[in-house]
Amino acid sequence: SDFTKALEINPQRAEIYVVRGDVWKELNRYVPAIADYTQAIQLEPDLAEAYLNRGDVWDEKGNFERAIADYTKAIEKKQNFPEAFNNRGLAWQKKGDPTRAIADYTKAVELNPEFSEAYFNRGNAWDEKEDMERAIEDFTKAAELDPRFSEAYLNRGNAWNQKGDYDLAIADYTKAL
Repeated sequence: SDFTKALEINPQRAEIYVVRGDVWKELNRYVPAIADYTQAIQLEPDLAEAYLNRGDVWDEKGNFERAIADYTKAIEKKQNFPEAFNNRGLAWQKKGDPTRAIADYTKAVELNPEFSEAYFNRGNAWDEKEDMERAIEDFTKAAELDPRFSEAYLNRGNAWNQKGDYDLAIADYTKAL
């Protein structure tokens, strides 16, 4: 492949391992993806994106502890990294800790106030904690930032439905279509 040829020419380029790892990840070939991200980290230990992407693979494999460890390492390497905070929040949430997830989503939106996915994820965490008001606020913000974010309308509709505000729920379900 072109990646292999590029690595033959310059085997010390960490970025090539990251990009090839990304392709492996897209193909759901997790073992070679992890190997490539690990090689990138060995070559360039401060490459936050390699930790982030390896964390994503651990997350997809259901190994949330390792995912959280890699996201944390990515944040140590690059403190203003909203994607790492968001993804670590998702891993915390999957581990059953919505409180820690909310803290990470909050940091993500502080770093990037236009990060609709982080508002959406925080809305889901508030929903999990049965705080429908805050969930609705975050789903609303996600939809404002990305008016075509149908899942934000769907989840806000679910929150309205749980509160017994059926007209608002129906309006949101209709927008989600």
